[in-house]
Amino acid sequence: MAKPSALTVDVMNAPQVSPIGGLPSRGFAEPHQNKQQAAPKNDALVQIRCSKAAAKEVKRAAVEAEMTISEFMLVCFHAYMKR
Repeated sequence: MAKPSALTVDVMNAPQVSPIGGLPSRGFAEPHQNKQQAAPKNDALVQIRCSKAAAKEVKRAAVEAEMTISEFMLVCFHAYMKR
């Protein structure tokens, strides 16, 4: 077990030595401007619950319309609101 030593000013001002086997610091990642510009303006996620059969129908319809599921559901929502 390590023995305690007296706490003096010299001990407190001693330079910090990082361990040789330690991992390098991770730092901070700079956000890329391209990702921020490419992000959609309305990126709020909406989740709905439906049966597996209904989910397959939505996926199939979106593929047939050559859209993503999100785009397809947005078109469906706008059509519903116009009725």
